[in-house]
Amino acid sequence: MVAIRSRLIARRDAATERTKYMTRLARKPYKNRIKRPRVKKTPAERKLLADKRRENREKYAQALQTARQAVAEQALVLKAQFPGHSEDYYEKEILQLSRVAKGKRKTNRWNAFLRNELKKLNDTLPEGAPRYTSTDAMVLSQITETRRSMSDEEKTAATKDLVKDLDEAKEMKSLSVQNAPISAFHDARANLASIFEELRRLYARTGVEIALFAVRSKSDQHSPALTFTTSDRVSDFFLQSLTLPMEEVARRLEAYCLSGVPGVSFMLPCLTRVPYQGFTELITERYSVVLENWPLSNFTAPSSIRSITELDILFNAWMNNITFFRKLTREEFEQWQAQRATEYDVAQPAPHADSASGSTAAAPASVPEPSTGAAQGASPDSAPHLSPYAVNLILHVQVNPLHPFTT
Repeated sequence: MVAIRSRLIARRDAATERTKYMTRLARKPYKNRIKRPRVKKTPAERKLLADKRRENREKYAQALQTARQAVAEQALVLKAQFPGHSEDYYEKEILQLSRVAKGKRKTNRWNAFLRNELKKLNDTLPEGAPRYTSTDAMVLSQITETRRSMSDEEKTAATKDLVKDLDEAKEMKSLSVQNAPISAFHDARANLASIFEELRRLYARTGVEIALFAVRSKSDQHSPALTFTTSDRVSDFFLQSLTLPMEEVARRLEAYCLSGVPGVSFMLPCLTRVPYQGFTELITERYSVVLENWPLSNFTAPSSIRSITELDILFNAWMNNITFFRKLTREEFEQWQAQRATEYDVAQPAPHADSASGSTAAAPASVPEPSTGAAQGASPDSAPHLSPYAVNLILHVQVNPLHPFTT
């Protein structure tokens, strides 16, 4: 029993120390922001600041050039001592130190005690007053003296729960989902900019080529589709191998992530409009996409409908997800093909509506009833379905996202 207990404890400790990449903690505010009065500067003051910034940039450029010369000189020294490689090799070896943190410090009791004491002091301050921080020398010395006067037992008892609270605060700040889309946008923007800069430095040091895509996965997110390459060589590869620029690949990836329908192929020829005439042959037969619950007797483009009543019915059907596009499963598509072949054998098909001048096509036939006995025509709740905008993204149709139809 003792051996089993020790193994369980070791397994629990190992799980605790394992790196976490998700959390169930709700995100809470962890900063106290104070709105400071803004003093409008005069043109002379702005010019003075601009001159000062320009002077700082020039000084920084000179200092940076001096540092690079020092690195080049050290590379020459290394080459003289170890003549096995070139100067460029030793220069890269000197710079081969990434700024990304390699390890993670364990939460200590002093940090938990300091955080709690600062919170107590800040709670006593009036609204809008500057907050105490751990960099204030006077406050830090006061808290340090308080802790030194405590015994080891008192220190342990005082920080028993505080360490857990600090761990949860770190976990929440690092992994919890952003509550507001605008906060998530700024979080993604700042971190991606930092990642891009770090990848550029990695490419400069090692010559490793990198391609990166960043797209949103929810419609309420504000982040645009982003692409990153370390050189034109990578973007030329996508253009020559896929005959698509990286921006188009990112747009299709975003469409896939937003639609949420698995198994949809996005390498389709670019269309200019939804083909209402011949929808069965051009869309269903090629891409196994059907239209469910069309509310009108004729299937035609909304621009050709002249009745305001029918337009209202069609618009409300789209908006309430009564009418929707849906990707057929493999079994449903096979049943659809079998039913279509049977209908073709029984009777010669009538002339296609496209050949008749001014005629309209009938609504697409509904999906055949599955072998499981499900109701004919899956409902929005029982099968994955697509909005008209999502289908247009899948088929690469340029559609106004604010309008549910396209002509």
